[in-house]
Amino acid sequence: MNKTKKRLKRLKPLYFRFLCEECKSEEEIWLRDDELEALFLADFQGLYHDECARAMGISRPTFSKMLKVARRKSVDFFIHGKRLRIEKTSSRFVLAFPTHDRIHLAPSLLEAKFLGFAQVEEGEIKALTYEENPLLKEESGCLGGGGGRFKLLAPLLQGSSLLVVREIGEGFKRNLESLGLSVVVSSKIHLDEVMQEI
Repeated sequence: MNKTKKRLKRLKPLYFRFLCEECKSEEEIWLRDDELEALFLADFQGLYHDECARAMGISRPTFSKMLKVARRKSVDFFIHGKRLRIEKTSSRFVLAFPTHDRIHLAPSLLEAKFLGFAQVEEGEIKALTYEENPLLKEESGCLGGGGGRFKLLAPLLQGSSLLVVREIGEGFKRNLESLGLSVVVSSKIHLDEVMQEI
């Protein structure tokens, strides 16, 4: 497998867990350290998106998506009083992706035969595992819309940091992001190309 580009991160947070004193919620939001870096560069330092992307060694569209997710997670933390944890992504993470043939991204998460899980360490895939897509096992009329699909997928995706898909509805995407999962829409099809993009 090809190695992914090393994202350049200069920000070194002193603390990695935050919670509101009055918060009763046990729900935790995971903000990746590269998402925190995006917030720092764009919102704290006031750099333009092109400058931020260059500073992090990523494309401008990737930076814009990352910043949007980071802002949403931050607002969710402040508005809903959830717990916040900074996740170090520089060394290891689990990438989830829908697939029919275990190599290529399927066009739709809802119709993929399998969900693939890549254990990524230092930019290399160390292990690949696959699970049958639980959405295919259910009869189409019994899912109850996005909420039913979310309930079926949530336990399976719980240990993942990043979900890469080719298309996804905005509401379903927000539900998955509420798990602390970063959702990236990619135009790439082959897993090697996806690894180069992220």
